[in-house]
Amino acid sequence: MKQKYSILLGENENELIIKESGELDKGIFSIVFEEKYNRETIKAACEKDKATLISTFRTSGFYPVNACAELIADGIRDFFKSDCIETKEISFNDVSMLKDVFIENLLDEVDANPVELDKLLEDETSIEDDSILEDDEINPIASSPSSIKIADDDGIQADDDI
Repeated sequence: MKQKYSILLGENENELIIKESGELDKGIFSIVFEEKYNRETIKAACEKDKATLISTFRTSGFYPVNACAELIADGIRDFFKSDCIETKEISFNDVSMLKDVFIENLLDEVDANPVELDKLLEDETSIEDDSILEDDEINPIASSPSSIKIADDDGIQADDDI
């Protein structure tokens, strides 16, 4: 799903707002969530490392995945560098992220378990001792008595109306 995050100032100058929007249809976004923060608290967290900033804007209601949270943190820093004049928009497509993660994991699995083609082509069932295949140990199925018997008069006749 494509998502957009908008970072802007609130009606009160001391308020920072992050809006999360999800794409409902191609090019049509709807606001999913909006969180308001104290501007000075976020600005102070910006001056520290990225992990501190991320933990500051994450809440129980707004908890973006790490890849997305890092983009939002970068966007918040850019927002403060531009003196909070323009709304900062961040686009995120989780499908492309999942594809990248899936391909990485798949490649890691392939590298961790290399398959040697020569080993697959080897015949591990070679029998050196032919005494295993003697005829007296094999019981033919044909000589077994049948456990099911059908009487001649129990069959369905094709010309009867059903």
